[in-house]
Amino acid sequence: MKNFFSKIYYSFRYKLRSFNPFLIATMGRSGTWYNREFFFFYNKILSGEDPQKIIENMIKDKTKIKYLINLNEKKLGYNSVFIQHFLCPGFIDFFKGPSKKNWDELIFYSKHIPAKFTKVMLDNNVDKKVNPYKNPNSKVIYYYRNPLDQAVAYFKTIQTHIDEELKYYYNSKTKKKELLTDVHDFIRKVGMDMYIKHYLSFKLTQQIYPKNVLMLTYENMVKNPENNFSEVLDFIGHKINKDAFNEAIKLSSKESIIKLENAYGESISQAYKYKSDRQLRDAKIGKWKNQLNEEDIKYIKQRFNEYEIDFNSFILE
Repeated sequence: MKNFFSKIYYSFRYKLRSFNPFLIATMGRSGTWYNREFFFFYNKILSGEDPQKIIENMIKDKTKIKYLINLNEKKLGYNSVFIQHFLCPGFIDFFKGPSKKNWDELIFYSKHIPAKFTKVMLDNNVDKKVNPYKNPNSKVIYYYRNPLDQAVAYFKTIQTHIDEELKYYYNSKTKKKELLTDVHDFIRKVGMDMYIKHYLSFKLTQQIYPKNVLMLTYENMVKNPENNFSEVLDFIGHKINKDAFNEAIKLSSKESIIKLENAYGESISQAYKYKSDRQLRDAKIGKWKNQLNEEDIKYIKQRFNEYEIDFNSFILE
């Protein structure tokens, strides 16, 4: 019996040591699924699978691409990539800058942003392996979207998301759960706190560890996915296979995913209450113009100024 448990223990320790991940963290509604789709397809094609059969099998099985994608280590140099709304690894425990106190006062109203490292990830020391403060070889990619479009897109998402709790926030003064009534309400009560807190964890870390943290915009990814994903692959030290790369770009395109979701009869994320909802929308930049007013924009600029974030650095259209 002792030998049996010893084998289990050493098997687990081997898996822990051999786990070789990199991290793609995203702000909500800022390219999470686009990245999952690209790396899912690119890895499959690199491993020798027929692109058309990949799609056929996905439709047959209604495959949901999860936040952990296992990779062909011989081809990509890593055996896994985590893609989710994570906070920058190590920031809470190790960042000691003067702005930390103000950062601590901001709130995340939702358990989804940032996503927690799950027990499996903790058991495998993933947070340490992708932690720039502890691992000089860690690679972290972060996607963010301009705060105006992000607020509009995120508020729309939570209206039909299967997690009803996303529609509410906890009012610390009244000690009650309150409904977020519209996008203007969302921005003022929780949206900007959530945005600034998430964004700064990466921005401040990148200033210390520029070789470990790459920050990319949703807007540039949408405008030129080839350049975007080339930059990501170059950052992790991968020499691009052009044929596989081009196929993966095609399969993860808006047109391809729309066809896939239509074949599914629901969103690829399976995260919405209604079958008619889709994960992928039109991805237009500047939709905020029809949703936000001058007071909203003034408020957002004011909040960003409080935390010394250059509002003019964002791509608004």
